[in-house]
Amino acid sequence: MSIARRFLLEERLIAYFAKRAQYIDARGRETLTLINPFDDSVIATNIQVAGWDDIDDAVAAATTACRKGPWSKFTGAQRKACMLKFAELVERNAERFAHLESLPTGRPITPILQFDLTHMVQVYRCAYIEIV
Repeated sequence: MSIARRFLLEERLIAYFAKRAQYIDARGRETLTLINPFDDSVIATNIQVAGWDDIDDAVAAATTACRKGPWSKFTGAQRKACMLKFAELVERNAERFAHLESLPTGRPITPILQFDLTHMVQVYRCAYIEIV
């Protein structure tokens, strides 16, 4: 599986993780090829397109995980630690994420780094700053 495929989320949920973080194939057979708009090179092929049933399954699995999984038993401090760790990992890998976002969209990497990812990290940090 290509790096671009592993991290790709577009308007339609494409290749998703659910049910204990296992990769689940889409029910349908529709696939697409991801093309770099800058040079028309192929980034990834045979990307499964999730349908409404796949999305419903993913939402149900996420809901169950939140209500019955470890997250439901976490204290506010533990949840805060997880969100801050997530923000740290995004920040540490920002260049990689910016590159992955740039490939299928053709957007320049600098604004992705300076706005999109910076803003995302700030949201995760600020959302949990008051939780103790």
